Amino acid sequence: MVLKEIHKSGNAYTNEEKCNFVKETATELALDAGLSTLANMVLIGKVIKETGLYTMDEIKLGLEKSIPPSKAALFDKNVKAVEIGFNYEG
Repeated sequence: MVLKEIHKSGNAYTNEEKCNFVKETATELALDAGLSTLANMVLIGKVIKETGLYTMDEIKLGLEKSIPPSKAALFDKNVKAVEIGFNYEG
C-alpha cells in the first residue's frame, strides 16, 4: 500500500517503506494493548496528533456522540486506541 505524505512545507511525496512501517506499528501497538481490531483507531490517533485537527477531548466527544448506547462498551476501547496513536512518539 502506498500513501502520500504531506509535510508541514506542503510538499507531498510517496514513501512506501514508511507507510508499511506505520501500518505494522499500529497493528503491533493495538495487539500489545489487547485491541486487536482497532489498529485503524491507533492510526487515527496518530493522524490527529500530527495534523492538530482535534484535541483528545474533542475526539472523546465525537466518539461519545457516534457510538450508540447499545455499543457503549466500545467507547473505552476506542478512546484507548486513539490515545495510543495520539501519544506514540515513533
